Amino acid sequence: MTRVRVNALRWTIALDERPAADGRPGIALGKESVVIVTGAAGGITSAIVGDLAAASGGTFYLLDLVERPDPTDPEIALFRSDREQLKHRLIEEARARGEKPTPVAIERRVQAVERLDAALRAIQAIEAAGGAAHYRRVDLLDAEVDVLAPEFQA
Repeated sequence: MTRVRVNALRWTIALDERPAADGRPGIALGKESVVIVTGAAGGITSAIVGDLAAASGGTFYLLDLVERPDPTDPEIALFRSDREQLKHRLIEEARARGEKPTPVAIERRVQAVERLDAALRAIQAIEAAGGAAHYRRVDLLDAEVDVLAPEFQA
């Protein structure tokens, strides 16, 4: 439940679960379920994918702008353990390259690592639930892209 104020009035927003308007049950998820997820490296998206994977153990096709993350990436590991330490490391690396690290540039790089971490968490959640994770870097705004490339077709 969330409480907000609008024009000095207090409002409460809550979730109200109801049956579907047609009275039929929703989609049953299971090992045979196939889910295509766009924006798979988004923080909230990867959390939702984790819940769907736990409920189904199905097959997931994860599509995002970022490359498939390397599970051994030291920046992802550092992000998971200490975000501030990652910032310090990125600053030192920029200085070692002769660059002047700006707060904006460092924050952009941290956000890029955060997206890789979110994508990796989605993949790991699917695999931990016994599902299959297929990850593909794709720009859905590209008119030439074939989202359902041969590796995604049955």
